[in-house]
Amino acid sequence: MKKISLTLLSMAFIGFTMGQNGASKKSFSTTANQANDNKKTEGSIVSSKPASIKFETLTYDFKTIKEEKGPQTCVFKFTNVGKEDIQILNVRPGCGCTTSEYTKEPVKPGGSGVVKATYDPTRRPGVFNKSIAVTTNDPASPNITLIIKGNVLEHPKTRDELYPMQQGSLRFFTNHLSFNLTNTETKIDTLKVVNAGAKRIEFNYDKLPSYVTILNPILTKLDTGKTGKIIVKYDAAKRNEIGFAYDKFSITTNDTAQVDKLVYLSANISEDFSKLTPEQMANAPAITVEKEAYDFGKVKVGDMVEYNFVITNTGKSKLIFRKVKASCGCTATQPEKMEVEPGETTHIKATFNTTGKVGQQHKTITVITNDPKKSNITLTLQGEVLKDGAIEIKGDPQKGEGGGTIYKVN
Repeated sequence: MKKISLTLLSMAFIGFTMGQNGASKKSFSTTANQANDNKKTEGSIVSSKPASIKFETLTYDFKTIKEEKGPQTCVFKFTNVGKEDIQILNVRPGCGCTTSEYTKEPVKPGGSGVVKATYDPTRRPGVFNKSIAVTTNDPASPNITLIIKGNVLEHPKTRDELYPMQQGSLRFFTNHLSFNLTNTETKIDTLKVVNAGAKRIEFNYDKLPSYVTILNPILTKLDTGKTGKIIVKYDAAKRNEIGFAYDKFSITTNDTAQVDKLVYLSANISEDFSKLTPEQMANAPAITVEKEAYDFGKVKVGDMVEYNFVITNTGKSKLIFRKVKASCGCTATQPEKMEVEPGETTHIKATFNTTGKVGQQHKTITVITNDPKKSNITLTLQGEVLKDGAIEIKGDPQKGEGGGTIYKVN
């Protein structure tokens, strides 16, 4: 009996051991299969790259370009190094001087495409460096910047390009001289001319205004094809003006194509306060404007807008209005008085005629006085002119702003 029990126990132990070995083998087999499956999965991830773009270069140097050669084109080549189609979604040059073309169709993996950039050097001499923004469907490089650069050599200008202003047989580099000076200064500038005709041109300067002088060497004659200079001196004291002055004078010649040659002068003349002593500065007039800008809101086209700008002399001597000038003929100004005593208040009435004006309006009035610290101020009327509708805006009568009402023109 004892022997039978031992035999059964041995058989049970052997059965248990075999079961464990089977389970172990089954577990090992499952783990190995999972490892193989994972390996396959990892392998498929590695071999499936998304769309990927690669340019051969991101910068193109044109080096030296001759302006007369006209627009120059370069090509940026790219390759799809990914596993999905690559596409250029947009190409945007950085300025109007550069235009572009590009491959618009999707590019297959391993395929290639181009972005062409054309630079126009016309009237653009000197070094340039321009960018071109490229947008793609490459998730790693959705935005790419291409650069074109170089140096444009200006083309040799012809005589007519050097002297573009023509009056008869005489051509000017410019026939407009501009000066910026005080009312006690003189300034000198030069007219550059060329005789483009077939005969000698002779000059006479007997029609000059008092504030213009022709300096030596005086150009009296100019042979055909030759260049010359007319040296002009402008005397602001003799012009006797403050603010902006615009004038013209003529030079008489023997040119039958056009006898009188017109020359235009513009000058911004400011009052010279440089010689005032500290005591004079301390006792100078001082302009104070209650409101330098008036917004009339919205009005109907054809209405008249009126407003009184309130001005006080807060200085210690007489305030003198040198000039009061509106920016356009649609705005009229009327100073109440031209001289204001210390502590006194006055008004400048401004009237804006909205006839023919629609939309946002911004009208200015330049006021020039003998205030050495603030000799030039700008008053503003602004608002919107509508085709329909009318609004009435009233100022404060206590402040002399009765002109704030908008009147309809019949």
